[in-house]
Amino acid sequence: MKKKILLTCFLISSNLTMLFSQDIMLQGWYWDYPKTANGKWWVDTIAQKTKVLHDAGFNYIWLPPMSKTSSGSISNGYDVKDYFDLGISPTSTQFGNETRIHSLVDSLNKYNIVPIADMVYNHRNGGLWEKNTAVEGWIENYNLTKHNSGDACYPSDRFRCTLPIGGNTGLGTGTYYFKVHSASASTDYYSKPYTFRINTKKITTSNLGDLTESEPNGGGDCSELNNFYQLGRDMNATIDNGGCGTDEFALTISSTDYFSAADTMYITITNVDGNYSDHFIYGLWYAGNNSDIQSSVQYQTATDFTEMKSTRGDMNYLDFKPNGNPTCLCGDWDAMLFYYDMDHTVSSAADTLNAWTKWMMQNFGMQGLRIDAVKNFTPEYTGNLLDYLHYAGYDPKMVVGESYDFDAATLNTRLNDVYSYMDTETKNSINYSLFDFNLQSCLRDACDAFGNDVRNVFNCGMHSSNGTYRKNIVTFVNNHDFREASQSVDNDPILAYAYIITNPVVGIPCIYWSDYYNSDHPTYTSEMNALLSAHYDFIQGAQDVEYLSRIGSPYSATYSSGGASTSLIYQLSNTSNTCLPNRDVVVAINFSENPLKVDIEVNTSAPYHLQQGDTLVDVLGKSNFDYAIVNSSNQIYIDLPARSYSVWARVSTIKEAPVIVAQGAVTFCNGGSVKLNTTETKPCYTYQWKRNAVAINGATSNELIATESGSYVCEASYNGAMPHASSAIVVTVNPGTPEITTDGFMLNSSIGAATYQWYFGSAINNLAIIPGATAQTYIPVQGGYYAVQITDANGCSDQSD
Repeated sequence: MKKKILLTCFLISSNLTMLFSQDIMLQGWYWDYPKTANGKWWVDTIAQKTKVLHDAGFNYIWLPPMSKTSSGSISNGYDVKDYFDLGISPTSTQFGNETRIHSLVDSLNKYNIVPIADMVYNHRNGGLWEKNTAVEGWIENYNLTKHNSGDACYPSDRFRCTLPIGGNTGLGTGTYYFKVHSASASTDYYSKPYTFRINTKKITTSNLGDLTESEPNGGGDCSELNNFYQLGRDMNATIDNGGCGTDEFALTISSTDYFSAADTMYITITNVDGNYSDHFIYGLWYAGNNSDIQSSVQYQTATDFTEMKSTRGDMNYLDFKPNGNPTCLCGDWDAMLFYYDMDHTVSSAADTLNAWTKWMMQNFGMQGLRIDAVKNFTPEYTGNLLDYLHYAGYDPKMVVGESYDFDAATLNTRLNDVYSYMDTETKNSINYSLFDFNLQSCLRDACDAFGNDVRNVFNCGMHSSNGTYRKNIVTFVNNHDFREASQSVDNDPILAYAYIITNPVVGIPCIYWSDYYNSDHPTYTSEMNALLSAHYDFIQGAQDVEYLSRIGSPYSATYSSGGASTSLIYQLSNTSNTCLPNRDVVVAINFSENPLKVDIEVNTSAPYHLQQGDTLVDVLGKSNFDYAIVNSSNQIYIDLPARSYSVWARVSTIKEAPVIVAQGAVTFCNGGSVKLNTTETKPCYTYQWKRNAVAINGATSNELIATESGSYVCEASYNGAMPHASSAIVVTVNPGTPEITTDGFMLNSSIGAATYQWYFGSAINNLAIIPGATAQTYIPVQGGYYAVQITDANGCSDQSD
């Protein structure tokens, strides 16, 4: 029978028993995370890990978008359809349901982890089709002057044209000549491909393949031939390059192609891969009555959100661009980048988004916001939203916007723009921040661009470049958007994490789920946990940082291996950490493929505190020496392996091993247990229990419930550095678990005992006693499953697998 080790965890370091004053965020999902029918991923993966995440040091978790989307099970949440549907009982969205989300938030609250909701304010998708005269006007009135002034054409994949036929429309059987050209005739659109397609309610598709236009096909307006077209087929065409500039497609329908009482032609003219052009149907000749019926063509967009399951969040085309309000459909704020772009100047749109945000906080316990694509809508809305929340009594504990800009000055401007629209009371109550894409790009170069001078990192980021306050910055290494090698940090991203976790001056660290739980790098969880522990114990709250190895540094350094251009070495001071506040810490990160061996000068002047003779202990245990001493030249010696890092803190060396005792008998029958504990614990020490010299996973408290035979020790260290192990206590569990061996003829119990009993069955979970089979060996007479139970002289029993 398998035995288990039961742990009771009493957190030793005081940083793990407090509500952390330093913010550490986990992006609690990844791009391809499972979307199951009932959202079990939430409960099975996130909710069940909340205590583990708390113990590691996370106090914020960024959750994925949760509202119902338009693309169902393939969605990652950013094509929001029904804001107020988070899985209305009894159904679920692919992200979960209301019951499960409440359960998740309850678990997070229990362990003081703040849930951050991912909010999508820029766009919406999945409404019903509706007539849109504003889009019709934009498309049909677009011209070269507007194009040259910067106005963008309307995306061709977000509208369709309709033509009512049958009934009393006067339109039906006959030939229709569809005339398509560029509205502006700009050379920017020449030769751009598009697909022309028509179907009716009755004929939705054809079994025949695609058609391809044949030039010249300008038709009657150009004294040219046209191209034959058939319902339900794709016609692959391109915008004509000069000349007549027209493609004419002739469609002949019969009474069998539509419902005579009432039907509709649905016409799409869609560009390939979002490479939009300004084509439209400028003429439509109907041979049935020999007239141009282009004015009967209507434009539709899927912007009718008045029939949502939640019965809330009504919107129509007037809430989206263009709608008659000033716009160019261009630039960061107005471009139609994703789905249907919201017009936040329309009160009904802004009010809906505000109400949704308040509802998420009030009804689902969201205590923070991650705002998607903040550069794609006016900062005025973001500022006004935060004012609205503050005066409604809901102050998010964290608000971080995603502005996909790699220039630090641009990021700083976008941050200030939002603050300019916030009231003073709001500014004093809510802290608005941005992800630091500039620092991420420099860390990516440091890790991946071999030959790059990694010291550029010291000059990168919103803080170093613009002096932005740390609470207005969220630093990161990878995220769900970085799915290509050119974007993500691929080579030893732990080096980049070492920087953002150990340098709180540059911002609030955010760790990506796939880097924290990375199957390719199984050590990253433990390595990041050690970094987080070092952060809270020794670095937290540091107010000053001195970049000792910076370009043009005044601090002397002698390298016997590695070099300045492949090393980040810095000194932190004025900490408010848990263990030893106001003691300096030195961090070194070696990006080189060679070991780093350097004597480097440290700062011994105010506000720094190091002095000659001070001993710094390697609290991560990654260097080749347990400690470094400030010599008479104010230098310390650092010796790191290739592609590694460590942290040195001025703490006392561990000189004594812990003493452990057993609270009861250490010999007992199977099913019993004994409590082992240390007689004394010390702040900032880390403890690790081992059985038979192997670390017991998760056994890091001051006590252990042992239920299995073995030699137990407890090891004290600084995250593995300078370890000192206790004397061993041997635990014996009787009679031991027998194993069955066989010579191909006879079964044998591996352990001798006072009595034996053999069992047999046709299934593993359905074994029965074999009468008379009470010897150490047994000769089987039929195929099936066998087990043996043994009992020793003390009456202790155990059974084999």
